[in-house]
Amino acid sequence: LDLWENFVSGMGYPDVADYDPSSISFFKPPEGIDCYPAPGPFLPCNDLFDWWTLRCGVWIVFLLALLGNGCVVFVLSFSRSKIDVPRFLVCNLAMADFFMGLYLGFLAVLDASTLGEFRKYAIQWQLSAACEIAGFFGVLSSELSVFTLAVITLERNYAITHAMHLNKRL
Repeated sequence: LDLWENFVSGMGYPDVADYDPSSISFFKPPEGIDCYPAPGPFLPCNDLFDWWTLRCGVWIVFLLALLGNGCVVFVLSFSRSKIDVPRFLVCNLAMADFFMGLYLGFLAVLDASTLGEFRKYAIQWQLSAACEIAGFFGVLSSELSVFTLAVITLERNYAITHAMHLNKRL
């Protein structure tokens, strides 16, 4: 139990004593540093990712998304069997998740390179081409995922409703 308390205490969670119920946010910058507008979950002051668990989680998802979805796309693209509609749609979904991994990679690398000093680089980052590229990958992956899931739903509906008609396959 003592090991767990020591482990959790170093994770960077905000202290309950710092919580101000009258404030919208209880994320406070260190003494002597003023952040305008006031820092919150989507307006960081010290770090891009305020908690170590979030930071580690983003790195894990980033690496697994690139590795796992990259393998899926590679296997489906270079397999000897003919690519049919369900395989094509799964490949599209894997590409969408791969793009989300790229987006998270941009954020993870930025967080690691500005650890504890994000406030110095926040405006520069927000106005940079890298931020626009990261945003593009984030939006592309979200839209591609939603579109692909909608098409998968329609394709499965068609396959189920026309299961007995062998001539009406996609």
